[in-house]
Formats: sequence, C-alpha cells, structure tokens
Amino acid sequence: LLKELADDLAFGIVALRTRVYQGQAEEALRTANERYARQEAALTTLTASNLSDPDDFTDIVRGITEAVAKTLSVAFVGVWRYDEGSAMSHCQDLFKWPDGVHSDGMSLRADTCPAYFRALAGGEVLAVTDAMLDPRTVELRAELLEPYGVTSMMCAPIRSPRATVGVLSCRHVGELRR
Repeated sequence: LLKELADDLAFGIVALRTRVYQGQAEEALRTANERYARQEAALTTLTASNLSDPDDFTDIVRGITEAVAKTLSVAFVGVWRYDEGSAMSHCQDLFKWPDGVHSDGMSLRADTCPAYFRALAGGEVLAVTDAMLDPRTVELRAELLEPYGVTSMMCAPIRSPRATVGVLSCRHVGELRR
C-alpha cells in the first residue's frame, strides 16, 4: 500500500513538473514568435526605404534608429559617423525610445576612449552585457553610460569596402541584458 502511494505521488510530481515545464516552453515560444514578428516587420520597413534625394538621408537614418529601437526594445539607438581620420565620431541621430525623441550633435574622440575605438576598428559587433565594467566600454562611463543609466550595449560597425565609417549603437537601460 505504501509503495503504491509513493508511486502515485511520484507520478503526480512528474506530471506537475511536466505541466510547469510545458508552460515555460510555451511562454518562451510565444516570446520568440513576438520577437521574430517585430524583426520581420522592421526588415520590411527598412527595405522599403528609398533614397531619392540627398536630403532624404537624414529621414532614412531616423527611420533606421526608430525601427531598431522598437525592434530590440532598447532605450537609445544612435548612428555615429567617423570623421576623415577616424579620430572622432559624431552622432548623426540618437533616438530615445519609447519617448520618440531624436537628437544629434554629440561627439566622441578616439583619444578619450581608445579601447572603444580599437574594439570597433576590428569590424566585429560588440555585445556588452555590463557596459560599466567591460574594458571596451568602461571609458564611456562618465560621458554616455552613467548620465543615461545605460547598463548594456551592442555596437555594430558600419563598414565601407575599405574601412569602418561609423557605428550603429544600441544602449539598454535597466537590468543587465545579454
């Protein structure tokens, strides 16, 4: 009798765990599908962009920063362009989400954050979970991270055939993010 009771209890525990794991799996799948739908919609919007006049470029960059911020759910997305010698990076557009505010004009100098510029010069995407402590981004702490509450970053170099010409920078506010 005790063995049967123990077997029934063990079966019930397994069934309950299976139901919990199934719920977690369903939630993860739902989240992944929502993320995929956002990404697909953003790609559709971005591929429809058409540059017919040089004045359109600013509007297209603004559209890109908005689409990336909404798709990735990050607080700040900016397009930064390097000057001729890659000694300075100028913010062409910085979009603050969800506020919907665009700004520009900020600059970063390579001599004040050399590790960051070196990391981007390699052409690899920087995925930084803890931007305050990562050696590639710690130099940005006082100017770009702490004032805005940025905790995590992803920076994708914008390349021409011969060199890195700028950066698409995504900055997350809140809990550390992978």
